[in-house]
Amino acid sequence: MSAGKTLNAFAKDTSGAVLVYTATAFVVLLGMAGLAIDLSYWYWAQRDMQSAADSAAMSAARPRPGSTLATTTTSKRSSSRTSPASSAPWSIRAT
Repeated sequence: MSAGKTLNAFAKDTSGAVLVYTATAFVVLLGMAGLAIDLSYWYWAQRDMQSAADSAAMSAARPRPGSTLATTTTSKRSSSRTSPASSAPWSIRAT
């Protein structure tokens, strides 16, 4: 047999094709699983950081006991006939 016939017979042989397809599919699925894990971690980390920022903003917006703002706000609330929500010097809106 000549080298050309041997190469031609090798090219036409499909007995190991399933292994190639399976290995390729495995690599693709492994990559997709890794991407899904990374995206879920990034989403979780973003939510965790946003929660910390929201907590810090809410803590900073709340008047401290004994501060001038807390005393003024308390006296305004007790002397006014309106509801406490309408006499607040700040407004917090959830979006």
